[in-house]
Parts: sequence; C-alpha cells; structure tokens
Amino acid sequence: FGYVNGVRSKTPSNDVRYSEGNIVVSRAAALTPRAGAFPDAIQLLNRVVDVVFTATFRLEPKPNPESTSLFDDFYSPTLDPVGIRPGTVIYDPNGHVAVVFRVSDDGRIHYVDAHPDQSVTKGEYSKKFIRSRPSVGAGFRAWRPIQLVGAQPDSAGNLIGGRIVGMTNRELADRGAFSTVQYFGNTQVDELNWSRGKFLWRGKLVDYYDYVRLVMAKGELKFHPLDELKNMMTGLCTDLQDRVASVQYAIIKGISKKTHPERLPTNIYGTSGEWEEYSTPSRDARLKTSFKEIRDRVEEFVVKHRQGDSSIEYNGSDLAADLLALYKQQSAACRIQYRKSDGKLQNLELDEVRARLFDLSFTPYNCAELRWGARGQELSACPDDATKRHWYDAQVYLRNQIDRRYDVRMDYTADELMRLPTDVGVREAPDVDVIDFLVRNRD
Repeated sequence: FGYVNGVRSKTPSNDVRYSEGNIVVSRAAALTPRAGAFPDAIQLLNRVVDVVFTATFRLEPKPNPESTSLFDDFYSPTLDPVGIRPGTVIYDPNGHVAVVFRVSDDGRIHYVDAHPDQSVTKGEYSKKFIRSRPSVGAGFRAWRPIQLVGAQPDSAGNLIGGRIVGMTNRELADRGAFSTVQYFGNTQVDELNWSRGKFLWRGKLVDYYDYVRLVMAKGELKFHPLDELKNMMTGLCTDLQDRVASVQYAIIKGISKKTHPERLPTNIYGTSGEWEEYSTPSRDARLKTSFKEIRDRVEEFVVKHRQGDSSIEYNGSDLAADLLALYKQQSAACRIQYRKSDGKLQNLELDEVRARLFDLSFTPYNCAELRWGARGQELSACPDDATKRHWYDAQVYLRNQIDRRYDVRMDYTADELMRLPTDVGVREAPDVDVIDFLVRNRD
C-alpha cells in the first residue's frame, strides 16, 4: 500500500485545499523492510487519517506525469461504466470528496460522503459537484493501479523490501482507462480554453451532466419529466433531513448559546475548528444549488417538450400542470421537523423551506429558528440578542450566494458586512420558485 502524504501549491497559497492546483512532494508506503518487521496497521491508519485530505486530490490529471516516483494516487478515468463504478471518487474542488457506491441502469451515479459534523450522507451526482479547471483535478477520480517491485519472499512467503510503482497515465491511456473528456469535452479544445469544450452525444450537443447520464445509462436514455422531478425532490428531501440533524447537532453541543465571534473566518467555506465543524455554508450552498437545479430542470423539460425534443418522453396533455401537481404532492410528502428554542416542534414542508431558502442561517451561533429562516410568531422563541440579530441581518448577501467562493476574503465584522464590496456575496438571490414558473406555463 502506498499513498501521497505531502503536496504543495503550484502558486503561493496559504491553504493548499483551495489553491490553483498542487504538486506531489512526497509519498509513503507500507512495506516490510526485513523479515518480521511488519507495519503496525493501527499506526499506519492513524498516519493516513492525519495526512490525507482534500488537498491531496487537487492535482492536475496530465497524460504523462513529470515524475514517475511522486505520482498521484488517482487518475482521470473514462466517462463510461468501466471508468466510473463503485469505489470511484468524486472530488469537488470546493473542498469535498465523495465515493461512488452504485450506478443505476438509467445512468444515475449514487455516492456516499461524510461531513465535518461527523454525519454520513448519500446522494446522486448532479450540479452540486461543479465542473472546474483541470489544474485543480475536479471530478471523477479512479484509484491508480500499483504494484510492488523488487521485493523478495522470505521463508514464510512474506514479501520483504521492494518499492511501490504506479501505472502511469500514458500506460492507462494505452489500455483505454485514462481520459480527460470530463475536463475538455469530446471535441478538440486546447487546455487554456477547457471551459469551451463541448459534449456531443450522437452528433447532438448536450449539457455535461446529461452527457454523464447518457454515457452511463444502459440502452437508450429517455428523460421522463415526472420521474425526473420526483427523483430530484426525493434526493432534496433527504438533504433537508440531513440538515435537520446537522443543525440540531450544533445546538446540542451548545454552540448556539455562545457569543458570535467578532469576525467571520477568512473564508466561511473552508476553515477549521468550531466553525468548520458546526457551521453549514457549504452544505447550504449545495442545498440551494439543488433547489435551483430543480427550477431550471423543470423549465428545460417544459421547453424541450414544446419544441418536440425526442429525448423527452411524456404522453399527457399538459406537462406543466402535471409537473405542478407532482411538485405540490412531493412537497407535502416531504415534511421536516425541527425543535425550537422553547422545546416545541416546528413542521415545514419542502416548498416552505424553498420560500425561506435564502433566510436559512449557516452560522452555528444563531438560534434554531434563525437557522431555519423563521419569521413572525415562529421566531418569537429565539433567545438571540441584538448583537446576534445584527450578525444575521449582516450576512444576507452571503446567504444569497449559491457558488462557494474560496478566492474572496470574508473575515469581516458585522458592521463591515453591511457595506460589503460588490465581489463579496450576491445582492439578489436567484429564482428557485418552481410553482410560479409552472403556474405561468400551463397549457
């Protein structure tokens, strides 16, 4: 067994987790140097936990690495069922890693992931995992094949000595395993213009996320709008239930009773300590992205159906009306419950959360009511003082933001947040109102 245990940023960076890309500077290996000197498994695992983190994934997937000894533990696989399978890693360049555990027949990629609050959740690959520049190694990563060379067996057959050698990207490419299609598309495009890469499916230009579904699906994939909406809302409901547990975890730990720090962390999405463990800005950003994706996806289905797109399969007479009825049904079926500061339980349906989505406080120092964007009578039990309420009001532009920005300074006081520069936060929250769109577009 071997693994990367040291990286450095290609450019000056205070945090290799969010650099412009890293370089491997050291590797470690579990070897038996002499007969009987076996590695201690517990010590080894503890070392791995200490040194392996998201920065060790932030490596550019070059076809031919410059060093054959300081190689990456992962490589960029082909976008197909051979390259993406249970065990494949998904690296989110915003500082998150998930592991694929299943690929369904309709091309959905299911993953499991863990969070700073020690919870473990599951989900489906979607726009929550953004595409990003190749230099940061975002996307799907497969385990690199390794072998032990130069070892000699002792009298009991144990392999002594030797060194770990990894298969190069070029060797993997020769075997049809390595590919950079996920970064550059399946059309010709140079590295500097990676974002212009296009994804063609049977001669037709498609969205990247649809392309992944299409290549992973068994047989010809058709999009059934009602099934797609139900599936997205089911996943979103699971995310909401996970957030209930995360918020409650911080409250049980007494964080909401503490005084709000004088300043926010340098960056709210990537820090350490109490804020990293109990705050939810990254989780909330993914939640907002999911709501926005549902709104955009519903519009896409309606528009494509009206245009006669053959990829949309629907046999009814009014797609928008049917989607609206399903949305309301699924919203009512997804009921979350959080415990207010007075001990009473508050029920919310999915669309009620949607309506207050950009009011949900990501700050663990706020009361449960503000964590869930309460107003009016629902907010009356909140014990937060004027200072904490001021902090809540000051963070409105940061709550409006869907994209997790690691390149922007955020260590402001509450007063400074009230007069933020335009590059920090978002002044107007995006449209996530599915009901409004569907009501206006019924046939």
